This record gives sequence, C-alpha cells and structure tokens, in this order.
Amino acid sequence: MDFSKSRRFAREVGRLAAVMGEDQRTVRAKLVGTLAAVAGTLERDLREADWQRLLDALVLILAHPPE
Repeated sequence: MDFSKSRRFAREVGRLAAVMGEDQRTVRAKLVGTLAAVAGTLERDLREADWQRLLDALVLILAHPPE
C-alpha cells in the first residue's frame, strides 16, 4: 500500500501515537492492518482520496473517543 508511505500517513501516525500513548511502529502497524482489512472487504480498487477518507475516519475514532 503506497499510501502508508506518504507524508500525510506518517504525520497522522505520529499524532495518533502521541494521543494513544503508544510507539509509532505499533500505531503504524495497527493502521496499516485496519486499512487493509477494510479495503479487503470492498469490491473495488481504492484511489488515493479513498485511502485518505478511511484514514480520516480512523483518526477521528481513535483520537477522539466518545466521552
């Protein structure tokens, strides 16, 4: 997945790692695994914008849990 090598992905990994109190490698692995799992259930190739929206959704969920 080339998206996981993007500057934006790296920035979000760093931000989430800080919020979650985990190291960046762990957060990166979790995000890549989750994105791959979601993409695997879809029946089409994802474009860059699709990957970005999926990442946005995960960041929203992980960085802003319900109170």
